[in-house]
Amino acid sequence: MLHSCDRALSDYAQKGYRTLCFASAVLEADTYARWSRQFKTASTAIEEREKKLAAVAEKIERNLQLVAVTAIEDKLQENVPLTHSELCWRLGIRIWMLNRRQVGDGPFKIGADRPPLCH
Repeated sequence: MLHSCDRALSDYAQKGYRTLCFASAVLEADTYARWSRQFKTASTAIEEREKKLAAVAEKIERNLQLVAVTAIEDKLQENVPLTHSELCWRLGIRIWMLNRRQVGDGPFKIGADRPPLCH
């Protein structure tokens, strides 16, 4: 699957589309509970909030299994930011927007210095 996804991502990029990768991980309840407490603390920090959020995100965004890739046009439709925020809030999903400069030659080498669109 990884090879076919890599090929699809390259094809989408050559056509000028932005790409979106979906990945997931199964977590034990206690692992998630511990991480959730750390995330809440980081998200309410007054000083160095972004740095603390990045550190907490790094702890959970490991050993992800690629689920799917898709291509999207650059033009955002009406209410997309509101939809993203609602999706994040209700489901606890973090949405990241990466471009080829941030990703590099390989599609799965993510630039950790980029903040999520919502969290």
